[in-house]
Parts: sequence; C-alpha cells; structure tokens
Amino acid sequence: AYLDTLNGIDSSSRLGFALSLSVESTWVHRWSPGLMLASAAVESLLTYSEARGISARHAKTYAAIVAPLATRNAAGSRFVNAYRMRSKLVHGRLPSTTDDERLQDFAEWSRLLRQLWHEILTRPTMLAALQADDKTREAHFDSL
Repeated sequence: AYLDTLNGIDSSSRLGFALSLSVESTWVHRWSPGLMLASAAVESLLTYSEARGISARHAKTYAAIVAPLATRNAAGSRFVNAYRMRSKLVHGRLPSTTDDERLQDFAEWSRLLRQLWHEILTRPTMLAALQADDKTREAHFDSL
C-alpha cells in the first residue's frame, strides 16, 4: 500500500522534495550529511510558515501528527532535543563526541522521519493536506 501511495506523490511538489531528501538520507555513508538530509526532509514535511519560532512550531506539529493527545508533550520534547542537536551541527559545533553518539543522533532523526512518513502514508487526509499550500497545511495541522 505504501508504494501505491508513494507513486501518487508529485515529484516536483514540496512533498516530493521531502521524499527525495528522505531517500537520499539513507544512501549517504557519513552521519553528518545523513542527519542533515533527514532533518531537511522532516522540515519540508512540517513547514507551513516562515514566521519566527520554527523549532517550537515544528515540535508542536510533529507531536500532533505522530502522538495521541496524552503523549504530545513528550513527543514535542523529543523533537526539540533532536532539533537542538541539529542546530549545533548546522552552526559548526559537533553535537556529539563519539562515533556511537553521532550514530545515535542520526538514528533519532531517521526515527522522526519514519514516524512522519508512516502517518502521512496511512492517513489520506494528511497526504492531501501536505500536497496543498501552506494555508491548507496549517489548517490541517491545527485540526489535529
């Protein structure tokens, strides 16, 4: 069922770009580009505004998509922790000191991304909203 749904995604859309980034994140041989590609894919999936407060907005949206109401705070915190680590890397600070920690950081972004894709591909309304414009995305996310 996933493959049929994936084939229906317009490759030139933002959702198609997120899919491309997701696939590319699995092909790289180093943790840092893999983490950056996975986090860019997640941001492509969650973005609906260019306003300030992107990390909090993404955390709230991520939690609304993947977690039931009772566990959204924990899911949001998990996202914020991953986003902090990603921000350190983007700004030239190594967030982890050992290879094991770096692999765990990359694995966390891969988990976040897999959870999002699972929800998107199994919920037709989510898929439709993510293929639409920012206002539609925002309204859908607010309804969760």
